[in-house]
Amino acid sequence: MFDIFIPIGSPTFQVRFTYLFATHMILTTTRLQFRGDIEEASLYADIGTYVKLPLTPSQPAGKAKGDLRDGLRVTFSLEGVSGDIQFFARQNWMWTSFDITEFGKRHRAQFQLIQIIE
Repeated sequence: MFDIFIPIGSPTFQVRFTYLFATHMILTTTRLQFRGDIEEASLYADIGTYVKLPLTPSQPAGKAKGDLRDGLRVTFSLEGVSGDIQFFARQNWMWTSFDITEFGKRHRAQFQLIQIIE
């Protein structure tokens, strides 16, 4: 079971029609954070991924840039947490899938994050 929080909700449009987003997923004791933007016309995305362990500040896990239609990937290894996170566009949604090991426990999932317009 994963808790997903999307504090921004609906996309925020700027002059270039860019979606801004921030998402938090809680595994068990670890929180994954995704922050970034997606340019509507090209689906070019710039996504930062962060890992928040208990009693520590968020640590950068990696950054992904490129076309969501081609898919983006971040692979990371931090103390106690490692894994692979993918972002991609499908059916007018930005999706994520991940395979993460957190202190020896494996978590795998795939789900929609935010609705985008192609």
